Amino acid sequence: MNGGWFGKTISFLAIVLLFVVGNVAVSWSAAGGAAASVVVEGNQRVDADTICSYFATDPGQSLTPAKIDEALKSLYATGLFSDVTISHRGGRLVVSVKENEVINRVAFEGNKKLKDEQLASEVQS
Repeated sequence: MNGGWFGKTISFLAIVLLFVVGNVAVSWSAAGGAAASVVVEGNQRVDADTICSYFATDPGQSLTPAKIDEALKSLYATGLFSDVTISHRGGRLVVSVKENEVINRVAFEGNKKLKDEQLASEVQS
């Protein structure tokens, strides 16, 4: 089981991430590297200001490919997003996010040896 399904999935995601970051960096460099503003799309629960805080620069300042890469990795590392794309559109940095789903309720079925409260306390920790 060298690699397995999980290893292949991680490898694929890493390649896609490198491709996306590389394309953003090339298009960003060609556009001059400065953004008049940062626009966040697709956020529902996470505030746009919170997402913008992951960029180590202010609007109007130059964004290097390294800063874009760092922000992209930081946003993924939060665990809040299943997809993040960064693009340059009309002098603006556009950050499109897809938030991870939130578990609303956990139901325990078929447990006979443990009480629901015991299981719930384990899930909470």
